Amino acid sequence: HLQFSPENQDWFSQLRDYYGTDLKVTGNLTIGKKTATDVGVRYKGASSYIFTSDQTKKSFDIDINSHHSKQRLAGYRKFNLNNGFLDPTLVREILFLDICRLYVPTAKANHAHLKVDEKDWGIYTSVQQINRDFYKEWFPKSGGNAWRGILRRVSSQSSNDPNINQSKPFKWISHNPADYERYYELRNQRSKRPWTHLIEVLEILDTIPDDRLEAELNPRFAIDNMLWMIALENVFMDNDSFLRKGYDYFIYEDPQTDRLHLIQHDGNEAFGTGRVGQ
Repeated sequence: HLQFSPENQDWFSQLRDYYGTDLKVTGNLTIGKKTATDVGVRYKGASSYIFTSDQTKKSFDIDINSHHSKQRLAGYRKFNLNNGFLDPTLVREILFLDICRLYVPTAKANHAHLKVDEKDWGIYTSVQQINRDFYKEWFPKSGGNAWRGILRRVSSQSSNDPNINQSKPFKWISHNPADYERYYELRNQRSKRPWTHLIEVLEILDTIPDDRLEAELNPRFAIDNMLWMIALENVFMDNDSFLRKGYDYFIYEDPQTDRLHLIQHDGNEAFGTGRVGQ
């Protein structure tokens, strides 16, 4: 039950105006008999927002510790409520993520019945966010460097640029970290030089001969983890994935071993769902 202040009944317009920024609307959130106060709420998603322009049922990012740093609800500080805009069954994402969790680090997911103020907003998919809480569940230490693979967007005025709207998943460019910041968003920084090991892995992939690749790469990068993730995305036809689009995935550097791991993220287009033409 998400409740906004009676003095702030313009929250819907605020959420729409804040979309694409870090600004959040404040409300209270109750799950069962427990309530978190002053949580931060914002609209999230790309396709799930853009292609539901005429609908009110958007996806939400819920920040439980937005104003109270030690506040948790069910042990978590953040989670997402996804609107399942491409899935009338509302089971594909949960099923896909549950299966992936058997093989690779993957977010938890379940169903949530959402009420906003006094209105019923229906069923959502509640998905764990990829953050320190998540890394603590999967790795001995949770404070490692972490990235999210992103799509470099260029305005149409720069259409002569060959890199327009392009991702570069694990592509070697140079030794300069600035060349990678357009394709990888640094989400958590542990060391003074967080890009060092990621760039090393990219260079190994580009330069080491095939007969030496596994021996050189495996101590620095979890090959088995990556192969499982690619297999899962292929078998379950995940259209919004590392394999299909080359972005919207996470990389985590285990601070205990300095080894990189791919993290499964975003299963809302699994089982072949997607826009017309994909």
